[in-house]
Amino acid sequence: MGRQEPAPTPLKNAPEPGPDGLVGVDPAQVARADPRMRPYLGKGSLQEPGRAGMRPPVHRDLTGDGKPELIVAADTATGRSALSVYAVAGDGIVSVLFTIGRQLAAETIGNDLLVRIAADDGSEQAVRYHWDGHRMTVVNDERRFRKSGPDCDAEGTGAASRPAEGRGKTP
Repeated sequence: MGRQEPAPTPLKNAPEPGPDGLVGVDPAQVARADPRMRPYLGKGSLQEPGRAGMRPPVHRDLTGDGKPELIVAADTATGRSALSVYAVAGDGIVSVLFTIGRQLAAETIGNDLLVRIAADDGSEQAVRYHWDGHRMTVVNDERRFRKSGPDCDAEGTGAASRPAEGRGKTP
């Protein structure tokens, strides 16, 4: 039986959502109201990849209610990243997901959020989150290890890097 956690509480000092929900609010102001994100915001907004600071915000409907949630990510100079998803609850803004990792990347798959995190051992962790009515919860968590050796291609997929004996290259 899964454990029951209380529903997220509204962030103190967060701006009020407007008539368009989170689309009209200042993402930096929302992130600064979140005590878990605040330590990652010290460098301001990113102007180019590979720097420390807050990435451009993204709005996607992850709850399936037709209104986009706010996805905010920030990077540190040490390569660590934090990602939060914010939703409207009542007349306030709540954090429905917070995760950290190295070289963090995220993408949406329908209403789900897929977060990829690089590990120090060369593996990649892929975590898929889905809305449970209160927050984004893990529905799948996979760790993939890259293969290495003479038979691997540049991506480490294990595909032969040269044609097999007696066969030509395929287009």
